Amino acid sequence: MSAAHVTRSWIEEAALRSAAYHEAGHATMASLYAFSVKHVVVREPGSRHDTAGACEVDDHLSEMDDRPFRYLVYLAAGMAAEQRGTGRLIPDGDRVDRAQASALASVMFDCEPTDPRVSETVARAARVARALIAANWTWTKNIADALVRRRRLTGADVHALHPRGVR
Repeated sequence: MSAAHVTRSWIEEAALRSAAYHEAGHATMASLYAFSVKHVVVREPGSRHDTAGACEVDDHLSEMDDRPFRYLVYLAAGMAAEQRGTGRLIPDGDRVDRAQASALASVMFDCEPTDPRVSETVARAARVARALIAANWTWTKNIADALVRRRRLTGADVHALHPRGVR
């Protein structure tokens, strides 16, 4: 095996693990906030998709509309878990989640995204997400490890990985 192949394999594994932590953060937060998780996936590095993974939730009860701050925390949880799991601060973070969070916060305040209330609220959501991910780290790590192995989990799988069993 060539050094280039070993390096590429290591980079692909690191990217997969980063994506798994990120999506596990979303899945943990969705479950904590009783959003119904349909499935969580991570994709092979270099796949044809634009994103490395996804956590799809069913908003049949409009939980996100009724409690928009919880949705901001859900969006921030991916980056919080990825940073905790990899030990790396990712300067730009996840642009998709950040853009959605800024858009939602500006709608919450009926203001422009440049309004200071938007950045303050998004930052507060990130602090809450980091605290909740830390408090539920074993569960988040269990989800990430399962995603690396299986690539796709259902909502039932996510709940079954809770350290104290199905909640």
